[in-house]
Amino acid sequence: VKHFFMSAFVQSVSFSVARAAGMGRADAQMAAGITTLSIGIVKELNDRRLGRPFSAADLAWDAAGALAAAAILNGTR
Repeated sequence: VKHFFMSAFVQSVSFSVARAAGMGRADAQMAAGITTLSIGIVKELNDRRLGRPFSAADLAWDAAGALAAAAILNGTR
């Protein structure tokens, strides 16, 4: 659940930053999605480097949080 909410937060902030920088909605969504999923993957790779297991379940929660935030952001102006 922590991964879901953190990814939703990162998606939302990344989208807002991209929009403030002048990107269109679709491009901002794409940039935010790439940013969010990249952070999730880097976090899992770092976990593996530290001897903890790489978790596909955590990545699934990351993707779910990013998609939920993207769906909500699609309804905003």
